[in-house]
Amino acid sequence: MEEISKLTDRQKDLGFTDLEYSLLLTLENKFGVNKALTKAVKDLANQLQQFMFRGWYSQPTARKSIEREVRRFIRKYIREYGIKLNELEQLYQKVMENVKTYGQKS
Repeated sequence: MEEISKLTDRQKDLGFTDLEYSLLLTLENKFGVNKALTKAVKDLANQLQQFMFRGWYSQPTARKSIEREVRRFIRKYIREYGIKLNELEQLYQKVMENVKTYGQKS
C-alpha cells in the first residue's frame, strides 16, 4: 500500500497523466531514474496526442503513426544506453502496451 501511495504522490508531483507516468516507469525500470527521461516522456506524450482520438487503435493509419513515433523515440536509446535490438523490441512492446492501455481518449 505504501509503495502505491509513493507512486501516486510522485505522479501528482510530476503532473503526469496515467499514460505519461506509465511510460516513465517503464523507461526507469529499464534505464534507471534519470531526469532527462522525465522530459523525454513528456515530449513523447505530447507528440502522440496529435494521433489519439476515441478508437484510435482500431484505425490503421493512426495506429501506424503512433507506432512509428514510439519506435523513433526508443531508437534514441540504442546508442545512449547501449541496448541491443532484441532489448529494443521488448522495450517497444512494453511501451506500446502502455500506450494502448492508457492512451485511450474518451
